[in-house]
Amino acid sequence: LQDQCRICAVTKDDVDAICANMPSTRVVTVQPTTLDDVLGDVNTIANAMGVPARGERLVRHLRSRLAAVTEAVEGMHATRPKVVHLEWLDPLMGSGYWIAECVEAAGCDMILGQKGGNSATVDGLE
Repeated sequence: LQDQCRICAVTKDDVDAICANMPSTRVVTVQPTTLDDVLGDVNTIANAMGVPARGERLVRHLRSRLAAVTEAVEGMHATRPKVVHLEWLDPLMGSGYWIAECVEAAGCDMILGQKGGNSATVDGLE
């Protein structure tokens, strides 16, 4: 269960209520705010599923791919391109959390968002 945003996902209370009458149900809740948190949550979920080695292997693979992208785009542009990533349209929300880190790794600068922070509502652009 992603318990990050009440707008774009079901709530933990909703999931707990639905799962209360199901046998052998375990709810794993994650709340990542950074890219490292997301990758750590891969391990958390893999551990909960009883396959910790698969989670560790996947995280190593994802880190390797991220490093390859960062290396491939290094020095590609004289000026880093600017990127807008919107989480939501009504209300208009710029991305937060780990999205800015992904954009940065791709050689761009994020506008209307912040690394590791909440998705902020954007005012005045209507």
